Amino acid sequence: MEAEPRAEELILDVYRQRSEALTAGRPVSRVIMSRRHYELIQSYRARLGEMAEGGVDYLDRYRLFDLDICVEREAEISVE
Repeated sequence: MEAEPRAEELILDVYRQRSEALTAGRPVSRVIMSRRHYELIQSYRARLGEMAEGGVDYLDRYRLFDLDICVEREAEISVE
């Protein structure tokens, strides 16, 4: 059985895919992930706490690195 990924690894994968797409000149607007990956990332966000008023955060409930989060049943993380 494969070990469950850590939220930090998932976030890093999104950042990598986003950076590669932007470097290649491809516009991106969303990240697709499974419900379980979404839950892991949101649990990580809850442990971090909220930023002070007016702070810019890379992660919120519906966005990650300015990408809309779309949840699909059995999706691997994919930036589009």
